[in-house]
Amino acid sequence: MFAAQRFLLSLLLLISLPGSGASPKMLNARLATVARVWGLLKYYHPQVARGAVNWDSVLVVTIPRVRGAATAAAFEKSLQDMCAAAGPLDPGRESANSPAPAWLRADACLTPALRQQLTEVVQRYHPQDNVYVSKKYQQYILSQPIFPGEKDYADLVYPAAEYRLLGLFRLWNVIEYYYPFKAGTARKWDNVLTSYIPAFAAAPDTLAYHQLYQKLAAELRDSHTGVSSSILNKQRAGYGASPFFASYLRGKMVVDRLISDSVAKAADIRLGDMITHLDGQPVEKVRTALRPYFSASTPGALERDLNNYLLGGPVGQHLRLTLQRNGRLIHTNTSHYHWDDIKPGGRYGNPSAPPKPGWEVLTGGIGYLRPNAVRYEQLDSILQQLKQQPVIIFDVRSYPDWRMGEKIARHLYPGKTRYLKWAEVDAQQPGRVYTAPDTAKPAPPNAALYQGRVFVLCNELTQSAAEGLVMALQAYSRTVTVGSQTAGANGNMTALVLPGNIEVYFTGVAITYPDGTPTQRRGVRIDVPVLPTPAGIAAGRDEILEKALLLARQPDLTVQ
Repeated sequence: MFAAQRFLLSLLLLISLPGSGASPKMLNARLATVARVWGLLKYYHPQVARGAVNWDSVLVVTIPRVRGAATAAAFEKSLQDMCAAAGPLDPGRESANSPAPAWLRADACLTPALRQQLTEVVQRYHPQDNVYVSKKYQQYILSQPIFPGEKDYADLVYPAAEYRLLGLFRLWNVIEYYYPFKAGTARKWDNVLTSYIPAFAAAPDTLAYHQLYQKLAAELRDSHTGVSSSILNKQRAGYGASPFFASYLRGKMVVDRLISDSVAKAADIRLGDMITHLDGQPVEKVRTALRPYFSASTPGALERDLNNYLLGGPVGQHLRLTLQRNGRLIHTNTSHYHWDDIKPGGRYGNPSAPPKPGWEVLTGGIGYLRPNAVRYEQLDSILQQLKQQPVIIFDVRSYPDWRMGEKIARHLYPGKTRYLKWAEVDAQQPGRVYTAPDTAKPAPPNAALYQGRVFVLCNELTQSAAEGLVMALQAYSRTVTVGSQTAGANGNMTALVLPGNIEVYFTGVAITYPDGTPTQRRGVRIDVPVLPTPAGIAAGRDEILEKALLLARQPDLTVQ
């Protein structure tokens, strides 16, 4: 984690970069212009798109020239030379009237001549293959963008400033042209570019450089987003788990599940305990410092990921806790363990017990199914038995097989009912997002469709394929959804490699309800909101399931 002082040092160091011929503010603006122009030519210019030019090298040469430009004319010359390096436009191509990016009209560092030259590149662009971006077809026939032509510069773990800026510019332009949710980033995407240039230019060491991508990725507000590198992964190497899990409820970190009863009992840790301090630090102070490094689509998903991070640590290392229980503060210690040691049947784990069934019939003829706990191949047989009950509860507070939504849908409604739609980015037309064709499949002929009521349970653990499954269940007219806001990240993931062999992951396909209502950064629709309470957790209750069971026993229930 960065210290605040390190960021201030980065900003101050930029002012004294050797060869800088402009004020820090002007240099920042010029470098932002270079980033935009370089990205535009990368995706719109036919010669660059074909890979005829080593486009990374052109940028690496241009950056020091821009830093050393003492006059506007010298800066303009560096941009003109970069444009010239792209080569001539294809002869005979008439204008296709492709829409120009908004920044092209607004960038104050561009001269009218350069603006016109770049506008012509865009207007004469015709859709074509590009070595830097393509499409990949995967599940649900969804097609996310992939970026196969990018160099990882794996030997440059801490690259020179030009290559650090190359990484920033590469990622910024990919999001600018090929991210379906750019409009909902934490800040205006153009402002993100200008704000990160000083820090990337002056990142003081290897870890600082790699962690900058964590902060930059967090700007996407995307629960699918993650950053992986040898440096970052080493930070968590050898980490183990605490003997309990926690939730974040109404601003409090609460113990909600004991992994090892014996270890927790020895440390006097109980369900429902509120954690006020970790290793002597106030929990909220620690969480506030970490939040900028975590990308999440919804508040619940952000706090979920923080819980997991905070409760991990090197195996054998002690964790000091201050707990609040019944108005009293309790100071205790525990350790981090190998998962194999504290899981059921492990050295310190609870005694092994028969696995909880993935489905069962509860008292009163209520079917109960946990899709993550059954195999896809078993699903038809299980549903045939559950369909004999007047009510089925689907517990989707976990990650299921991604194929289950469509299979379950065929047991609920006839015809070609569409329960979601998706939009894909166009690999051949930068900035274009289009709605994909409908691929919904009808129920099998003479299928015995279910006529009873359905309840769906969800919370912040319901993410991606799980949210798609909830949407499939919600298309059934007698479904009631109970729980709390889901993770708000649905659709296939993609990845981009950056200098230092750093990979950044993010959502590549936009999933919405059939009426166009988005789920990204919102989650699925909730009919009956229920949030667990510390008292309920302390009593060992599942308050979301309890609410669904209560509603299921009200035959005339109508939920608006």
